[in-house]
Amino acid sequence: MQSEQSEATPAATWPPRMRTEQAASYLTQEHGLPVEEKTLRNWRAVGRGPSCRYLGAVPIYDRPELDRWADQDALKTESPMRRNRRAASEAAHSVAV
Repeated sequence: MQSEQSEATPAATWPPRMRTEQAASYLTQEHGLPVEEKTLRNWRAVGRGPSCRYLGAVPIYDRPELDRWADQDALKTESPMRRNRRAASEAAHSVAV
C-alpha cells in the first residue's frame, strides 16, 4: 500500500513531485505538521495551503514548494481558533518547564 511505504520513507528518497496522499505524509513526517490528505484537498479547494499544479486533473505538489510552505506559511494557514489554542498550549508548557 502506498501510504505504508511513504511512512517509512527516508527524507532523501521522497520524490521531487508528489500526489496529495504523499504530500500529506511528507508534511507530517518531515516537517512535523499533522496534515491529512483530506485537509490538503480542502485547502486546495479554498485557495489555502501549499500551492500545487495539475497534471491533467491530478494535483501535483513539488517538494521544494512543500518545504517552503512548511517553513514560511504553515502557521498562516491555521484557523484563528486553532492558532489561539496552540499559543495557549505553548504558553502553558513554557510556564510548566
